[in-house]
Amino acid sequence: MFGEALSMQLQRLTSSVNRGLLRTSDDPGHVALLAGAQQDFMGAYRLDGWGYLWRIGGFWPNPNAVLPAVPAAMTYLYTNPPLPALVSPVKYLWHGKVTSANRPLLQAVPVANGGVSVQVSNCPPGATNYLERSLVLDNPSAWQTVFSFNSPPVQTNWTDPTAPNLPRAFYRVRSASGP
Repeated sequence: MFGEALSMQLQRLTSSVNRGLLRTSDDPGHVALLAGAQQDFMGAYRLDGWGYLWRIGGFWPNPNAVLPAVPAAMTYLYTNPPLPALVSPVKYLWHGKVTSANRPLLQAVPVANGGVSVQVSNCPPGATNYLERSLVLDNPSAWQTVFSFNSPPVQTNWTDPTAPNLPRAFYRVRSASGP
């Protein structure tokens, strides 16, 4: 999942793990992506075919481990088919299914001088798409639209002119259907 280079980098790191994913008899079963000595540091609980609950253990996880591991895991999950759902003896009162023919794909394109260029593709036809940037992830209202476009085109590129002056930035795409 992480590739050889990132796996080697992560193996050399340490991080405190508190409230990690336990390995006890009452564990409902989880997938461990980064394992600790007694608790798993990063992983997911399989929710009986309903999806995954992803967790990172620790109040102050090592950013050198988390910052490359999380995008690598999310990219893997986005670009690979999901595992088959497990059959559960638990009966639910409701069921739901969310489908999306088009999910926007956001990909970083390397640029010289510390710049950031973003390639956006696979947006829903007829939608208005908003490329948003935030300098922090702990404030939902910090996202600001930095570029917008209508679908199609098949893909579009945008270069952030302020990126070399920013300590770090996070990007996402939000699509809104027509009127």
